[in-house]
Amino acid sequence: MAINSRVTKDRYRELIPKVQKKLSSWKAKKLSLAARLTLVRSVSTSISVYSMQTEMLPSSVCKKIDKINRNFLWGDTEDKKHSHLVGWKKLLEPKENGGAGLRSLRHSNTTLLAKSGWRVLQEKDTLWTQVVQGKYGRNREGCAWNISNGKNTKFWTDIWALQVPLKDVAVSPISEMETQKPVAAYMNDDDQWRVELFQQWLPTDVMDKSTTIATDPLSTEEDRLYWQPTSTGDFTAKSAYRIAFPAPQTTDRQTWKAVWNLQVPKRVRHFIWLGLLHRINTNKRRFERHIAPNPFCPRCVNVPETELYILRDCPTSLFYWTREVSANNMVDFLTADLDKWVRTNILNTKTDSNGVPWASSFSIALWTLWKNRNEGVFNDGSKFLSPHSLRHAIHLKVNLWHYAWMAPSPLQLRGNRKPDRVEADVGWSAPPRGWCKLNVDGASQENPGKAAT
Repeated sequence: MAINSRVTKDRYRELIPKVQKKLSSWKAKKLSLAARLTLVRSVSTSISVYSMQTEMLPSSVCKKIDKINRNFLWGDTEDKKHSHLVGWKKLLEPKENGGAGLRSLRHSNTTLLAKSGWRVLQEKDTLWTQVVQGKYGRNREGCAWNISNGKNTKFWTDIWALQVPLKDVAVSPISEMETQKPVAAYMNDDDQWRVELFQQWLPTDVMDKSTTIATDPLSTEEDRLYWQPTSTGDFTAKSAYRIAFPAPQTTDRQTWKAVWNLQVPKRVRHFIWLGLLHRINTNKRRFERHIAPNPFCPRCVNVPETELYILRDCPTSLFYWTREVSANNMVDFLTADLDKWVRTNILNTKTDSNGVPWASSFSIALWTLWKNRNEGVFNDGSKFLSPHSLRHAIHLKVNLWHYAWMAPSPLQLRGNRKPDRVEADVGWSAPPRGWCKLNVDGASQENPGKAAT
């Protein structure tokens, strides 16, 4: 196929079975929501990166792959559909906005093309860059110039002093000849601005800000193009994505940041995330969607199973909380609505006598209460733990996960020193007659030390 042929869905049809193969349906049954989100994110960013940096993929291909990702995430198969607890648009929002930080394939494609555009601006002396700029122009959204000698940056049309070109804030029209002048044209050899040459076009505040930028017209160092959205000035796909597809602003970034920074396993964080979005698949929610025979709590009689009821107000859950929360805080703890209840507790900075953060204990308790509820529901009630056993199970999980979280890594134990690598020839000999030899691969940490095969 010719390199300049028209882009069609047939050219990229092989991408779809590749994604389907990586996200096979049986994997969804074995993975938690957190693991499925991680796998979707990994697959979406690894599929045909080269192609997405050079061409805009057909819309039909992007939509099909996004659909495969959605179905895998929620466990859909050709024979059975499951509840999609969170809408696709919400999943695409940043984590600090309450989303999952996923990206649609179309958006990823656009961002990777922007990366190629950044190369065009950086590699200005190459032939391919000159051809592209001659055909498509010099649109530099997100780019700005770091001034040195001021000879490569146009004073009026490039971005260097403000977030927009100076011509966009001029108080009167500027001639075409004037707009072609570089920054250095408005400086003298003593590094002083020749204000009289441009003050007639600029508002006073803009002029004052522009003239605070230091330049050196006699310097041999050229102006450098940098990427404004990052502190280092280097292009990143993440920052380009935020510019091209800005997310709606949220006033609760502190809460979402606390969710994703909880010192608990990822599966627990994602459960808390679902709770704050009111997307836990309770019987009440399932009944409203016509997929459950009744809305009631599986442990109680004729009491609707809401998120707040199953996690706090159900007698089994209440047994745990009344023994963990101090009497002084009990009234507020038991009367808050779901949003306030979860937010208050995950933002709580207190720790217990063992150094375990309350936010971690609270989150693990919610997840364990829900997990035990599911084990009982899907095993005809045989797996429901008694209130005392459930409390013991929560304490055990809290302690185990806290100690695992706080445990130093092997590198920290060795003072960040990597172990010396020892290579040795290993020969093989046949076993004695009547014996069978099984060869396996193995590794050991130190010698002697822990070993595994």
